[in-house]
Amino acid sequence: MTTIVNLRMPEEMAQVGFDEAALAKELGIKCVHIPMRGTAENPYGPKELDTFAAAMASADGKVLLHCTIAWRASHLWAAYLIRETARSRWRRRCRRRG
Repeated sequence: MTTIVNLRMPEEMAQVGFDEAALAKELGIKCVHIPMRGTAENPYGPKELDTFAAAMASADGKVLLHCTIAWRASHLWAAYLIRETARSRWRRRCRRRG
């Protein structure tokens, strides 16, 4: 694993008992924090999906995506797969029509 994508809110991370980002850095693991809650301030939105897609694209190995109980992580992962699959199909169609 070379990258951790953390979707937890800061107040959730305060309850963990250690600094995930600092530990990841110490271990040479890139840590990307995308706080998501489904609120107006921290939505499940296109910007968050873009940030996650950029983290996936720049990862130099396996990626660990997590939140607290996998609801946010599974929602973001599904949105990413849907978007990337649609883009991939569109690119194939464009190449065929060439």
